[in-house]
Amino acid sequence: MKSSILSLILCCLGAGTLSVPFMFYKNGIVFGTLLLSFAAYISYFTGQLVAECCEITKADRYEDIAMQAYGKRASFLTSIFMLACLLGFNVSYIILLKGLLPFIIDRVSDHTAPPILVD
Repeated sequence: MKSSILSLILCCLGAGTLSVPFMFYKNGIVFGTLLLSFAAYISYFTGQLVAECCEITKADRYEDIAMQAYGKRASFLTSIFMLACLLGFNVSYIILLKGLLPFIIDRVSDHTAPPILVD
């Protein structure tokens, strides 16, 4: 249960942190707000569906829900997709950190960023 909750939080917060400002930049404040509201509703709705599936199947992981609904092969594919998703988020965070870290180091200290961090 804890790993599923952590995965959900990472997926929701990680992708939103990187994409929401860009979405507002490209679509404007009014249409961006509409899109964000729609995405929030869809997120809430799918969260309710997952919770209902957990209640019906008595499962506490995505893989267990897939096992109950579609069998062992779907459970294995769900594990692979979860791994790929989390790996993608980690790569995104590393790229973001590499871009922001030199700026932060320059702003908060008297030292310059190490050459390995500077493009």
